[in-house]
Amino acid sequence: MNIMKHMVRMEANVTEWDEPLYREMLGRLPAAVYICDEEGYITFYNRAAALLWGREPEIGKDRWNGFLKMYRPDGTIIPPDQSPTALALKNARAAQSEVTQQGYKLARAALLLASGRPLPELSKILASHSIIHAADGEFFREALLHACARNNLAVTKIKDRELQAIACTTLGRKPSDLTRFVNDLGKPLGSPWTQDEKFATLAAWLALAAHL
Repeated sequence: MNIMKHMVRMEANVTEWDEPLYREMLGRLPAAVYICDEEGYITFYNRAAALLWGREPEIGKDRWNGFLKMYRPDGTIIPPDQSPTALALKNARAAQSEVTQQGYKLARAALLLASGRPLPELSKILASHSIIHAADGEFFREALLHACARNNLAVTKIKDRELQAIACTTLGRKPSDLTRFVNDLGKPLGSPWTQDEKFATLAAWLALAAHL
């Protein structure tokens, strides 16, 4: 998702964020951006969001979004606890509860890293379409790391370009065997089984191996 084109909602607490670059970048984006915590209380919004809502929400008191009222296409009012953000948070909790009820435990997370090169200053980021995409990725990686830390999940970090070599060494498999195995894992799911999904599967496998 490109944060220059879409409204971003993150389950995070901006007061605990250690990256001023991201706060400054979000604040200056022309797209509406807001952040709420796990209970739906707004913890951050930028000027574009306030202009979209037509009001300045109260930090820590307003929930789900800054709109006073939201409407369905037929004109009926959407209750605050049925807003897209509220439903997203409820569904996330439901998914986590379902995993727990099935006897599984969230033990560890895996995160694929980019090149590791530091981002330039904000003005240079916003002047380059390709760097905006790179900043996009770093922004979401930081959000994921923050979420894992809040949930006491250890994180296995792997550089994108080193994933295959590390997997072969750690799992004791040849590259061809590894590729075939990951491809087979996706068959029950049907098409498409994308390269990103294959990489995510491999990274998760390494995270599990590190946990055992």
